[in-house]
Amino acid sequence: MAALAATNNGYDALQAAPFGNSLVTDFALAALKGEDLGADDHPDVIMVSYSSTDYIGHDFGTNAKELQDTYIRLDLELGRLFRALDTQVGKGAYTVFLTADHGVAPVPNYLIDNKILAGYFRKKPFVKALKKALQDAFGLNDIILYVSNDEVYLNRELISSAKLDVDVIRHFAVALW
Repeated sequence: MAALAATNNGYDALQAAPFGNSLVTDFALAALKGEDLGADDHPDVIMVSYSSTDYIGHDFGTNAKELQDTYIRLDLELGRLFRALDTQVGKGAYTVFLTADHGVAPVPNYLIDNKILAGYFRKKPFVKALKKALQDAFGLNDIILYVSNDEVYLNRELISSAKLDVDVIRHFAVALW
């Protein structure tokens, strides 16, 4: 963790480590005490988001020991939070909702290892091929400004100045994508 912290001011290293959840519990406990939650007759709400499981699941896959370790540790963190709620608010005097943001599928290597047809999408070679196909079809370089989060951004000024129809180019690119 110390070596990773030097490269990103110490922030990103925690999101994909089970210790990120521990810090979230620490913050929740500080809020519980600092805001004196549950101390009067007015309802209080505290929302806690444990996100390390999401990052670790994406990085290592659903069957990874890293994810199993994270869930074991998350169970301990939830226990720590519930014990604090029991102490401060009172057993049975609070309601907890647990939710998740999405389900998850196994990583392709796990599927491949189990003889299930799968693979990885290689974005860089695909974007390079897409740029070449657009250049070949429409005779212009740099039709694509950039690709971010699987979104293709077209150079509309270039397309307009070449008197081409942006919708035709967009449909062409989508068909290839």
